[in-house]
Amino acid sequence: MKTSDFEIELKAMHPDLSVVPNPNNPGLSNIKYNGKDICPIPSDTIKDEPDPFYMFTFANGMTGRHKSKSEAMAQVNHVLNLVKTDEGRDLFFDK
Repeated sequence: MKTSDFEIELKAMHPDLSVVPNPNNPGLSNIKYNGKDICPIPSDTIKDEPDPFYMFTFANGMTGRHKSKSEAMAQVNHVLNLVKTDEGRDLFFDK
């Protein structure tokens, strides 16, 4: 799935969710809630399920595995549930 299509799904879940390019790592984007990072995802294509061979390389040469749609959705749902309470919002927004 194109990451841009995934962003449409995210916005349908909650209008304060967005996907923005990661300024430090080409090939990565960040899912954000009200401007605060939730998790990185691939900037072009996101796979539905985890793929141990779908990797990216950091500027320092380290590699990491791209998150899948199911992994990203788990983190997004966790954050959306967390921010339903005052205490959860404070935790998420570091207050």
